[in-house]
Amino acid sequence: MDFMRKLSFSVFVLCVLISLKKENAETKKNLPTITWSPSSSASISAAPSISRQMFLSSKTKKLQEVGDSGSLEYDFYRESCPDAEKIIRSRVRRLYDVRSNIAPALLRLVFHDCFIEAGGPFYPLQTGRRDSTQTFGETAAFELPSPQDDLPKTIASFGSRGFDERETVSLLGAHSIGTINCKFIVSRLYNFDETDEPDPTLDTEFLNLLRSRCNDNHTSPSLSPSSADGSPPPSSVEDSLSFSSTQEPKVEMDYEGRESGGFGTLYYRRLLQARGILYVDQQLTAGEETETWVRAYASDVSLFRRDFAIAMMKLSNLGVLTAPTGQVRITCSKVS
Repeated sequence: MDFMRKLSFSVFVLCVLISLKKENAETKKNLPTITWSPSSSASISAAPSISRQMFLSSKTKKLQEVGDSGSLEYDFYRESCPDAEKIIRSRVRRLYDVRSNIAPALLRLVFHDCFIEAGGPFYPLQTGRRDSTQTFGETAAFELPSPQDDLPKTIASFGSRGFDERETVSLLGAHSIGTINCKFIVSRLYNFDETDEPDPTLDTEFLNLLRSRCNDNHTSPSLSPSSADGSPPPSSVEDSLSFSSTQEPKVEMDYEGRESGGFGTLYYRRLLQARGILYVDQQLTAGEETETWVRAYASDVSLFRRDFAIAMMKLSNLGVLTAPTGQVRITCSKVS
């Protein structure tokens, strides 16, 4: 009898252990993970891995809401193409070795497409989306935030897509890397708000530095975020991905050199020093709540990276197309 009780108890314990193991496996399967491999050569991949503990923190509920995008799921191609993510990661890494400015270009590409229609490129967390059968260039010109926008316009623009002020501040941290054409900041340096004077909020030493790289011979663009040839700043996709010989004056967003602490380390500190290159960035210090988050991210880069990852997940899930809508393109840049 004792033997049977012991055996029954052992079976019970074994069942509990198996159940817990299965539950843990399902949790890991359902929770999207974000991993940036540390690398001294890649500015965006310098951020540390965001562990599972982060997703089990107070952000879990928010992440679950962010991840609820119809038929999108993590590891969507596990049966049809098990190595899809590995193949993409390998190709992007090889491309980065040839063109290091691919990182800001891809960030801009994700923001550009997802903010307008979310029909194509995606942040590699949940897959299964399809491409659109049309483009939205004109819509983008009017709806994307402009480098010259003030804080109320920026908050309204992001707010119309469901982003709060904290998420807005974290997403603009993408401006830590890339380049900006001088024509998008020349009015701020020489004729701010048509006053024939520079933006008074600019640090004087920083103003002189920018003027040394951008003279006043460049025509200031309209408030549209796209240049005349349709290339969006900062770090236009065309300039970053092609091998164009066009020599238009530009300023590096990380003008002080590659950030030693990794992605996002200096961006917010510069804003607190009135050294934001773009007016839209510097405006983040003009509001009480947005400035609070600027200071928070300036003092805690790990907090920024966590919030940035969550906001990017949310951004990548805006209005996505999934089967049976949209299409699967044979060539990504062409409608099938």
